[in-house]
Formats: sequence, structure tokens, C-alpha cells
Amino acid sequence: MTRAPSAIALAAILALALTACEEQAPLTHRPPEPVATQLPEDAPVVDEVTSIAVVGDSITLGVHACPGEDVCASGSWATGDDPRVGSLRDRARAQNPGVTVEAFARSGARMSAAAAAGPQLVDADPGLAIVLLGANDACARRVEGMTSPEDFRAQLTTLLEALATAPGRPYVLVMSVPDLQLVWEALHDENGALKAWAANPSCQSLFADAGSTTADAVERRAQVADRVDAFNAIIGEVCGATPRCATDGGALHAHAFTRDEISPIDYFHPSLLGQTTISQLVWTALAAVPVEP
Repeated sequence: MTRAPSAIALAAILALALTACEEQAPLTHRPPEPVATQLPEDAPVVDEVTSIAVVGDSITLGVHACPGEDVCASGSWATGDDPRVGSLRDRARAQNPGVTVEAFARSGARMSAAAAAGPQLVDADPGLAIVLLGANDACARRVEGMTSPEDFRAQLTTLLEALATAPGRPYVLVMSVPDLQLVWEALHDENGALKAWAANPSCQSLFADAGSTTADAVERRAQVADRVDAFNAIIGEVCGATPRCATDGGALHAHAFTRDEISPIDYFHPSLLGQTTISQLVWTALAAVPVEP
């Protein structure tokens, strides 16, 4: 295994993603805590690698997953140690005790930042790379600030080409972009959510005038949903043309996060239960990654 940069060094290269809202809404609802997760069937690809790198944003960090914590590292779907979550780290170690899992994530990462960090990720020499990005490419201060499909394609292509040509030829799993519109649909009739969304300028492309059903508001939200759909189509196309790359088949995007799976702190990030759901979806997708002989 070649030299690996520190998580701090790589995280510094990744740009900021979904920033936490400056004013927290009152906790009108506290989601139920997940029960201890029973680990599912093995993922064959995990037996073929000694290290896993996760490229992500604030979702991967566990931002607002736990009440009273801005960043809940123990509740991260990727590297958390809370047994109720059943993180990727815990699932992978249960199957292959020698494997390491490292998250290269920072609040705010867009696909552009991951593409720029490709050489550093290659230097880390993971046997498997998992990418969960794209929400911030659609979640912008205004609709015009969303990443264009053309740029998203170019950035994802740059990242996957860097990994495909790396000496270790890592397996790659690219998760689909969550359906942000479903978050609005689940919570737009709650006063706490409306207050939190209004106080957070980072995702006004979706959450501006969140209580409005005017034609303009409906059309703006539809543009965000269409852009996410475009991103997911690009993920399928670019990954499909890349050796040793697989996707989740749109499973994360198809999952309608319930009220209990969304943080009551900012009404956007996954709660601890939501982090558990993401871990399960990632593990299921890994189980389907074909292993080359």
C-alpha cells in the first residue's frame, strides 16, 4: 500500500457543502433512536480490499445526526462507532477484520472538489472508493447557482478516470443523489422546518418560500428535482463506462426519507435513524458490486 495522506490534508482540498443553519429551530420532534443493527449478508468486494475510502460531504460527517451535536462523528454512516447505526466501518470489519475505512469528507463538498482531489485520493491507494456527493450541486443559494449537468459530467468523469487509471485500480461505488424534493414534501407543513429552512441560506434553490404553493415556487422546486434527476442519469452513464465502477441503481434517490429519518435540528440532514438507512443502502449496493476474478 502506497503512502496515504491524512484525512485532514485531503479534507482541506474538499470544498464546503451543506452548511449548518445559523439559527436552530426548536426541537418540536425527536426521532426515535435506531435499535442495534443486524448486519446483512456479506459484500464480496470487501474481502478483496484492505482499505476503503469514502468521498462525501456533511452527510458523511454525521452533521446534525445527534441532538446537541453539530457534528456527530459516532453516528456517521461511513465511519461511526455507534452500534445502533451499523456503519460501513463496522459492517466491513465484521466481514474482513483487517480492512480500514477512512472518510475524506467535509461540509460543503461539491463534485468539483472531489474531482480536484482525485490525485490525492489516488495517492491514498484505496482498494475501494465510495462516492456520495451531489446534493450540494443542486442545493444552492439560488437556482442559477446549481452545478450544470455539463460541469457535473466533466467533474465526475475526471474523478473516475483518475481512479480507473490508478496503479491499484480500485473498485468504485457511486451512490445516487438523494431526492431533495422528498425532504420538502415530508416536512413543508411543519412550522419548525419552515423556520429552519428560512434561516439557512445555503439551499434556497429548494427551500426559499418553502410554504408557498404559487406557480413560481412550484416551478423552482421542479427545476431542482430535474437537476437531481440529470445528475443521477449522468452517474449511471459515466460509471457505466468506467471499469470496476458500480452504482446503487438509484436506490438512495428512490428512498423517501421519513420524518423520523430527518434531523429535527435543521430539518435537512439525516438523523441517527437516517444515517442507519444510508449505511444499509450503501451495504446493499456493495453486495451487488461484481468482483473480478
